[in-house]
Amino acid sequence: MIRRRMLVMGAALLLLTGSCATVQDMPARFMTVTIEKPVHFSAPDGADVMAAPGRYHVDSIEDAKLQLTPAESAAGSSPLIVAAMALPHEEPVESRVALSVPNGEDEHHVVLLMPDGKGLDAGGTYSGLRSRGGSIAPLPMAQLQAAFVQQGPVVRDHRMPPIGTGPSDFDLAYAYAPIHYQDTDSTNYRADYVTRFDYDGNMIATDNWENLTKFPLAAHAYYSVVETCTHWFISYGFFHPRDWTDSSLDQEHENDMEGLLTIVRKDGTPHGRLEGMITVYHLDFFSYAPSGSPLRNGHENIDGTLTLQQYDGAWRPLTVQQAKGHGLKAFPYTSDFRGNANEDGIIYFPSRTGTGVPTSGNDRHVDYRLIDFFAPSGLWQRQLDEAPLPRNQALTFAKWGTLKGDGGGGCGSGITVTCATDSPHPPWGWDDHDDGPTYVGEMALDPAHLVAHYFTGLGNFSTKYLRNRYITDLKNRGYHHGQVPRGWAKEILMNNQIVVLDDRTDRINIDELFTKVTTTCP
Repeated sequence: MIRRRMLVMGAALLLLTGSCATVQDMPARFMTVTIEKPVHFSAPDGADVMAAPGRYHVDSIEDAKLQLTPAESAAGSSPLIVAAMALPHEEPVESRVALSVPNGEDEHHVVLLMPDGKGLDAGGTYSGLRSRGGSIAPLPMAQLQAAFVQQGPVVRDHRMPPIGTGPSDFDLAYAYAPIHYQDTDSTNYRADYVTRFDYDGNMIATDNWENLTKFPLAAHAYYSVVETCTHWFISYGFFHPRDWTDSSLDQEHENDMEGLLTIVRKDGTPHGRLEGMITVYHLDFFSYAPSGSPLRNGHENIDGTLTLQQYDGAWRPLTVQQAKGHGLKAFPYTSDFRGNANEDGIIYFPSRTGTGVPTSGNDRHVDYRLIDFFAPSGLWQRQLDEAPLPRNQALTFAKWGTLKGDGGGGCGSGITVTCATDSPHPPWGWDDHDDGPTYVGEMALDPAHLVAHYFTGLGNFSTKYLRNRYITDLKNRGYHHGQVPRGWAKEILMNNQIVVLDDRTDRINIDELFTKVTTTCP
């Protein structure tokens, strides 16, 4: 019998206010930075270009140049054209963002970040001195990330509520990001480390098994937020490059993601109140509630009480994943890892600014960083872009809601252990195999419906979405019930034939999803 597993970052945008520079939000074509003491940059031909103290509009010129145009305080001065280097980034920007970043005692960088994950970095010095090579290396990724999240003015995502009406998606996700216990197996510790899908520098799904030992596995978790009139629903996904086994007569597969949904009531406090959680454990969902929650058993019984721990100013749920197969439940309802000194395992803690790599399979504090599923060039955008493509033309997804994966690199022994292809799922592909009239992908696409099925005691509970990017993006791409992405319906193997189950019983009616989006609350 095939053992299937299920796969599992808008955030507020923060602009740097450095010790020697400030940043202001500007229209999309220009961003403005302030340089407070002279900086010597290089022109494209290698000549010295000095930027005097003042405010500058920043824009890109071709692929390797930045244009620094003096603002009103220096009107009449000519623009400065300076050489820049490519700086790929992973910050959740929806319009161009300029940063002015001091680096050490002598270096200064002007950086322009684009929404597609590309960026340009012009490095200069206060002294005018340069190395023999003449160029300054771009900012390291960790330093760029740290600069980006320093306290500064906020540029709101246009999908977010107006300023003052609610927290950012990132702040919400961070407030409830779990303290995560990851069981590990000494046969292959690294295969149990959580990381990001593109930990190896690409979005190719079929090389993640092979690259496990070639790249550092920096800790990350994915998230998305959707909002109704009464609740926020926050999905989290933990990714592993392998679902693996060291047993006989078993199955493994490339890529793995399982996760959870948190149910947060909007009670007038900054981040609301946690009422419950649903987790993904292979082909089953499990539900939990903290002490004092009003939620009660619904069509599914509540499986346990959430354990909460205070960390970095918030009471957070504790979660735990198995080694090897990575089924996820609330702590301590699976695996035998409890954090004791004589046990194999890692405890991951959420961080606003950094990410860590475990020192071994027995590490009791590793920081993980959150990534929005909706980030530009991220997994959700990748899914939308690849939805019309056949499997052999896509790099990441085999079909809707299913990541690619093959048998290369030693997946499956070929004798007693087999390798499943195209097995894991992101949240829009998660499903419980026997929980009644709920649908594939509801944990992301229609969590209010899922929660209403799993629990009673909901009180004032809205099923209309003020913000649900999953739904609006599908509509904007032109999908409807008569034209859905390839693989929208669940396929099963029956008598050696692929059978698509009936629409009414197996998949969400996409047109009905569209009717659940509203702009007003009663």
